[in-house]
Amino acid sequence: MSAQAELLNTNTQYYSVTEPSEGELVLVKFTEQGDGFFVGQLQEYNCRAMMNNSDVTKKRRPNLNKLVPLDKMMVARVESVDVDARICQLSLAYLDEGVKDSDSGNLQEKLLASFQENKQMESFMKSMSILHKYDYHEIWTKFVHPIDHHRREYNQEENEDDDVSIWKYFNDNIDDLGKWVQESGLDETFGKRVLELHKKKTFKKDQPLLTRFGIISFGGVEATKQLLTRAFADIDYKFSCEYESTPYYMFRSTTNDSSKEDHQKIITFLQTEGQRQEPKIFVEVKFVGENTIPK
Repeated sequence: MSAQAELLNTNTQYYSVTEPSEGELVLVKFTEQGDGFFVGQLQEYNCRAMMNNSDVTKKRRPNLNKLVPLDKMMVARVESVDVDARICQLSLAYLDEGVKDSDSGNLQEKLLASFQENKQMESFMKSMSILHKYDYHEIWTKFVHPIDHHRREYNQEENEDDDVSIWKYFNDNIDDLGKWVQESGLDETFGKRVLELHKKKTFKKDQPLLTRFGIISFGGVEATKQLLTRAFADIDYKFSCEYESTPYYMFRSTTNDSSKEDHQKIITFLQTEGQRQEPKIFVEVKFVGENTIPK
């Protein structure tokens, strides 16, 4: 059972509010199709969900079974909330506004990504509870809820077009950790442990960057050497370029101080300048800026 499900099953709120607001994107699982409507359950709120067929799409002759698969997680927009009955009226009809038909199939996948990011926050808080013997539900309520409160204010005031997840807001604003801990009522030790774990979770080891290219020069070896010398003249990061077998070279660096874009600049230079030489030098590219050798 996921941490998210555990929170809901123990009557612990997932978010800092008990029900969503109008216009909010929510995670829902529709479980039944009625006569002209769908019913289901919100996954992060203790609320039932309903959606009329007319709110699924504005396109003609839709395949409703394909657009609203039962028992599958999807994202919908809240149109209204009946607080007393704890029922939300949902819609899918306008989520794809401005989206090309060719991209519409990826829309749900893109929308679900933000909710999936929250799994990382759940994992983080679980690690805190295991490593330091905190009560998971207590620190979620005391620590994560204030973060969610600030996240909602940010989404409403600064980021209306693309709501950020709890995990992304937490990462992007980790410098506010002291304020969050103070609001939570937890002690400074908790804050130090959060920061320590956060550094471990977000630390990225250097990764190799590999680019393989071939050089065909009718001007001989000397012309090739001159072109490579010019290409590498202004590089300010550690690199190596090894001759493999005719006509291929392997250019190597790491993510510590370089990027795929840096590799692409080298290739662009070689291709452009090679064509300016007489006789011309031709550059064949096998791959650029990969962290492993493609099969």
